[in-house]
Amino acid sequence: MKRSMLIWGVVFLLVVGSTAIAAESPYSAGSVTMAGGGTFMVLSSDDFAKDATVILIYPAFGYFFTDRICLNAQLLLAGVSQGDDDLSVMAIGPQLIYYFGNPSSSSGNSGRAVPYVTASVLFGQISSGSNETDARAITFGGGVNAMMAQNIGGYFEVDYSFDKLENDEGFLNYEGNRLMLQAGLRLFLW
Repeated sequence: MKRSMLIWGVVFLLVVGSTAIAAESPYSAGSVTMAGGGTFMVLSSDDFAKDATVILIYPAFGYFFTDRICLNAQLLLAGVSQGDDDLSVMAIGPQLIYYFGNPSSSSGNSGRAVPYVTASVLFGQISSGSNETDARAITFGGGVNAMMAQNIGGYFEVDYSFDKLENDEGFLNYEGNRLMLQAGLRLFLW
């Protein structure tokens, strides 16, 4: 099982990586991105007896289908701790990123900072013991991608999210908003 997953993963990277060879810059049509980031949050509310600590990890894989516009497949993995209670979260969904400015040629990308705006939708489940809750999040944000080398950029992002958690049994029903700060790395194949 592990061997077949590895083989399919290598084939997938070769096929997708070969399309990136035609791109003229990290932000031009045909470029491929792989990203990973994390968020740490402390949530407090009048509804909670204790503050909740949240750690999020979100890898993403994207493709520039036109200059400056990237469509990502985003995965969200989270752990939430509140007092003696623990939750785990897994969600997946699309993310659209628009980078401002002109894509530059292959020379001069290192040290360049490029602002962007983003919108995403995530669908997932929250699990705590035997209880499960459906989750949805619509997120808008903006940030800066700073190229540290020709193919690697560090990003800093501020997001505002509209969240909805629903469970028919009343285990965890919530509707609210989040303000998040994200930092991570993006690898550009072009």
